[in-house]
Amino acid sequence: MSVIKVTYERDAFIKLSDVGKKLAEQYCNENPKEQYDCEDFIQLYHMKRQIECTGGPIGHSYWKETSSDFDRIINAYESTRNGD
Repeated sequence: MSVIKVTYERDAFIKLSDVGKKLAEQYCNENPKEQYDCEDFIQLYHMKRQIECTGGPIGHSYWKETSSDFDRIINAYESTRNGD
């Protein structure tokens, strides 16, 4: 049994990605190929998560890797309450 690998050209890949056009274009510029596949969608997802978790343009400033989820909620609440 053979596995069929589905590939997409750059424009179709950008259009089908659900992370936003700007981030998808950035990924394509950093990883130029003639065809993109499932592995590229996975890498793009991880790229988005990394930006969110590090407080990049998509994330927020209350995220710290050493904090638990509960700590993050408390810090965000206290910062908002104190006007920070």
